[in-house]
Amino acid sequence: MKKLPNMISIARALLSIALIFPPMFSWGFYTIYIICGLSDLLDGVLARKLNCVSVKGAMIDSAADIIFFCVLVVRLVLALNYPLWVLISIAAIALIRTFTIIMGAIKFKKLTVLHTVLNKIAGSLVFLSPLLYLVTAKNIEVTAVILIAIVLISSVEEFAIVMLQKTFDPDVKFLFPRK
Repeated sequence: MKKLPNMISIARALLSIALIFPPMFSWGFYTIYIICGLSDLLDGVLARKLNCVSVKGAMIDSAADIIFFCVLVVRLVLALNYPLWVLISIAAIALIRTFTIIMGAIKFKKLTVLHTVLNKIAGSLVFLSPLLYLVTAKNIEVTAVILIAIVLISSVEEFAIVMLQKTFDPDVKFLFPRK
């Protein structure tokens, strides 16, 4: 039972790759997509409930999140006709995130993905983006502005935290924690 949360995270990574195959916005896509989202909620809850939270588990979870995010962004970019400013914004965010991971790896000698409140909000919005796209009457600009603003702010916050931390704490919640 102690390995179940990690097995769920690994399954999410594999299912995320499977998201490449069904047509975008199809029932098959949404079925796999929702299972990925539910598994992301379930693995952490189970890890805490089973008292098997670990650094390795957090890294597996983060890796599965990154795979899901990358597949989703690629699928959305290829499926929708985004304006150039959106593509440039996505590339800038990807560069900030990549630079943060590289700087964290150099500074702390490990994968440095943080579980901040803004990262959770950004991840939730990215997860909900195909649904948000439908809710905003398929208005790409409205969906993009909402996502880009939150994800950009969370990316900059994560970079600042990694650069300011003396010792790595993946569970830091905010750039300026309340005392």
